[in-house]
Amino acid sequence: MGSAISTNLFPYSIVTNVSDFVRGTKRKLSERDGQDDLEKVIEIAMHTPKRKKVESTAQYIYQALFKEGRNSDVTVEALGEEFLLHKIYLCQSPYFASMFGGGWLETEKNSIMIDIIDPLITVNSLKIVFGSLYCDEIILNPVEVIPILATATMFQLDGIIDKCREVMLETINPKTALDYYMAGCQYGDNKLKDSCIRWFLINLMGHYYNLNQLEQLRLIPTPLMIKLISHPDLCVMKTEITLYVLLTQWMYLQLHQDEAASATSLDISNFFTSRKGETPSC
Repeated sequence: MGSAISTNLFPYSIVTNVSDFVRGTKRKLSERDGQDDLEKVIEIAMHTPKRKKVESTAQYIYQALFKEGRNSDVTVEALGEEFLLHKIYLCQSPYFASMFGGGWLETEKNSIMIDIIDPLITVNSLKIVFGSLYCDEIILNPVEVIPILATATMFQLDGIIDKCREVMLETINPKTALDYYMAGCQYGDNKLKDSCIRWFLINLMGHYYNLNQLEQLRLIPTPLMIKLISHPDLCVMKTEITLYVLLTQWMYLQLHQDEAASATSLDISNFFTSRKGETPSC
């Protein structure tokens, strides 16, 4: 009987069962730990607020109120165009806030006409600026930024003026520098004006010292040219004779406004050499 117990129950079967038991216990403990970690992650995720912007509200306001003019309480007529608008949105502009909040005749009117004196303001710039009052963004195309600046200046919208300036400072180039400079002068934006002057000081000789650019050179007004050539930071390429040549080209174009497209270096040279002994006219 003792040998039977020894043969059937010991030793191998007991060792095998213990090994299986240990492996199973480790597996169960590992699975339990993983499950606990997963539950913690889920718990944290479920109690972490997620900030999401509901775009449909802004889109609805812009589409229904501005584009479709629903429930409009004032019609604004400008440049032959009628805009169905809302006084509560227009009053973001100090121009309209004063009009509707003071003792003006327009306060009680539901239709007003605005005289646009600035020739740079367009129907499209009016649409863009009025539309910006109904949403939290404005799309500024550099090609249209000056009319938008003009419109924003008229309606005293400082936020849009700042955004126009940002776009203009980022896009100063040979095609925009002069227009941006003139806009800076007209609307009293010294930062924009100074940035354009810096661009001219660096690029005047490099870009305009070229017969292919005579049309652009012609457009530089006299006060700006005087300011540039007298500035100590003007970048002069090669020797100062190049500055003299540039000025002769510019002066010729000022005196012959219609010949910028066809003028040649020979035309310019012959004109000045033929004036020997004459008293300068300016």
